Amino acid sequence: MEEKNGAYVVDKAPVTSTERLDFNAIMSEAREIWTSLVNKAQTDEEKADIVRVMSKKVEMIFGQKIKLSEVTDNQVDLLNLALLDLRDLRDSMN
Repeated sequence: MEEKNGAYVVDKAPVTSTERLDFNAIMSEAREIWTSLVNKAQTDEEKADIVRVMSKKVEMIFGQKIKLSEVTDNQVDLLNLALLDLRDLRDSMN
């Protein structure tokens, strides 16, 4: 190890742990929240409104119109962000 201008120079970078997101668990919870919010709606108009709101949140995160059923395991990070928004929406409606 060598010091240069107050910083240490090393041959190998330190290993940092990364969180591995569980695609199936995240997808399951997202679908559960989606379904429960739609089922809570009393009228067809309310159902359409909540679907529009949730779809817009998902679209903003993914950068395009996409259904939850079209999300792949490669997109688990984005799906997790969408889940966080869906949780917030659910909590704000309770």
